[in-house]
Amino acid sequence: MKPTMAFLSILSVALFATGCVTQQKYNELEESLTYYKKESQAVDSLNNNNQELDRVNQELEDMIKEKTYEVEQLTATNINLNKSYLEVLGKYNGLVAKGDEVLAVSAYEKTNLQNQLSAQQSDLDSHRKTAATMEYELSERNARISQLEYNFDGTPKGYDNQQNEQAKVTGYLYDKRVMIAELKQKLQSAFLGYNSDNISVIDRKDGGIAVVFSESLLFPSGNEQVDINGRRSLVQLTDVISPRIAELDVRIEGHVNSEAIAERNWDVSTLRAVSVAKVLTAYGIPPERITATGRADYVPVASNTTPQGRAANRRTEIIISPNNEALNALLLGK
Repeated sequence: MKPTMAFLSILSVALFATGCVTQQKYNELEESLTYYKKESQAVDSLNNNNQELDRVNQELEDMIKEKTYEVEQLTATNINLNKSYLEVLGKYNGLVAKGDEVLAVSAYEKTNLQNQLSAQQSDLDSHRKTAATMEYELSERNARISQLEYNFDGTPKGYDNQQNEQAKVTGYLYDKRVMIAELKQKLQSAFLGYNSDNISVIDRKDGGIAVVFSESLLFPSGNEQVDINGRRSLVQLTDVISPRIAELDVRIEGHVNSEAIAERNWDVSTLRAVSVAKVLTAYGIPPERITATGRADYVPVASNTTPQGRAANRRTEIIISPNNEALNALLLGK
């Protein structure tokens, strides 16, 4: 029994055992009893509070230990992650350095190949011009020989003139074939960096060439205006043909596949051809040298039943051919 409670018990017994106490004394003892009861309750409450505080304090200590362990674990994990990050960063920097080295070597090799190709192209151009000159001189000599034969054996009048004009036409046509072949080589060199699915240069049966541009290179999806990537490729084309443009005709043909309504196909193909024509004129090609036409979906180059075929049919062709005004003048004797 607690000391306070024992004291209160003794005090109670004393009150009951003492039968002859004055009322005042009894009241004093009663007050004392009440006071000590309250004190006992207060002590008990403090004891209970201390026990609760001890329990809470133990829980806090356990929690601190747990959190301290977690912090230690996280610190160790962070150290390992930082180490791994530094390792990965070192590998990445190494790969970047190697990539830069490869790019530098590739750029050097590309420049070297382009220089070699340019030198070979210049040599080829020189040989072609020499061959054209020799063919023209041979035609002239044949014409003079024909004239001498006429004077010697009485060939009908005008025969020498006919041979001379034929030689001029032959020389003219050969010059134009050489010019178109040179332009084809230069355009292929200019477009070396492009995928063949986006740009190709092909021969035509009429003696000209066609530069075929994919829809995705020139136009944003569903749009008829040439975008920035398309303009870059058209600048490269104009750089090649501009020096000889007075001798050339340029026809732009817009083509689509058969997915849309026929009337809409006419509109789209024509608007795209006109859009390309505007870009070429903006870059210095004389408008009088350009013809822009829309062919809708009526000149496919592949089947429209497959995605690849439909993509191939969505194209713009820039057809480059010799201007025949001078030839017509020769044929008419002007």
